[in-house]
Amino acid sequence: MQPHSIVLYKSFPASLGSKPGEASLLNLDKGTKGEYNGYLSPATSRKIKRYLSNWLLALQENMKGRDGNPANKYYPTFVTLTLPSAQSQTDNEVKRKLLDRFILQIKKSFGVKHYFWRAEPQGNGNIHFHLIVDRWMSWEKLRAEWNKVLDCHGYLSAYRKTQEEWHKNGFRPRKNLLSVWPMEKQKAAYLKGKAENWSNPNTTDVHKIQNLDSITAYVVKYVCKKSDLATDRKIEGRIWGCSDELRNFSYYVDTHSIEMNYQQHGNAEIVDYVAQVEQELGAGQVFEDEFIKVIRLKDTQEHYLSKYAPKLKNRYRQYYQNIYKQLYGKHQKELVFEQITKEVENTSPKQAEIVQMQWEF
Repeated sequence: MQPHSIVLYKSFPASLGSKPGEASLLNLDKGTKGEYNGYLSPATSRKIKRYLSNWLLALQENMKGRDGNPANKYYPTFVTLTLPSAQSQTDNEVKRKLLDRFILQIKKSFGVKHYFWRAEPQGNGNIHFHLIVDRWMSWEKLRAEWNKVLDCHGYLSAYRKTQEEWHKNGFRPRKNLLSVWPMEKQKAAYLKGKAENWSNPNTTDVHKIQNLDSITAYVVKYVCKKSDLATDRKIEGRIWGCSDELRNFSYYVDTHSIEMNYQQHGNAEIVDYVAQVEQELGAGQVFEDEFIKVIRLKDTQEHYLSKYAPKLKNRYRQYYQNIYKQLYGKHQKELVFEQITKEVENTSPKQAEIVQMQWEF
């Protein structure tokens, strides 16, 4: 089960438990010549989805039923970082000298422990970054930290020079932006910028992630979106990165063998759960061929577990609570994982297929 789907395999996939082929061993961000191609491949997108989904679901389970100031606990925050003037360094230099330094600084200053970033080109050609961190930070403090890094590499002085030249005869509106930036707001920004000597440009955007039930799917979709190969320029080098610890976890999985007619045999809780979800959603949400069945969920997986499989929901929640403990707790605890199997009775391998139901949240 993935966060918004249930996948049933009608036979054991050959890839499970086997070693990857030679082609799969190449870095998934790289092209056929072993060089980064500047875009996310489908395989890399799936990998990122797993990292982010497991991390956000673990944070979600820890936050349930808790009140208080989000600054006092681990709490997902979505940040965008931009350059205030024309990019004067290569993409790799910006990542190494600016982004890496900024991440180290917010880990020190704000207690950030784990993070994920994705690089993209802006319409003006500059590189910019989407960053997910596990601590809430005020936009003023975060902007100040990013602008300090920018100032060390000449971006604030270049911004200041551009603004002073544009407004050399006093306030001068940008008429091509009036539809999205009204005149009164442009005037207010001009007065503020001039009072600050053009040293504090709006280079960051900070969003507190409040509704994790829906935001998990939104964030994953946003950071894994496909680039427009016709208009977007290629990003040099890696286009994403994350804390090493986020790579260590798999989706929640229950694996068990049952007869092909799984609606009549097998673990009753799981059989009933799948049948009830499928009945509620209807045929329009089900894709099936001779190898696989996919049930596309309209709500979160936990929503349906709450309705139809409370015991399974408890195992699922415990799994992600334990991931949280391994990421943030002082003492590691072994994952709670219950594997249920039912052997096919009175049947030879030639008479009945084995079904694997892989539950990936």
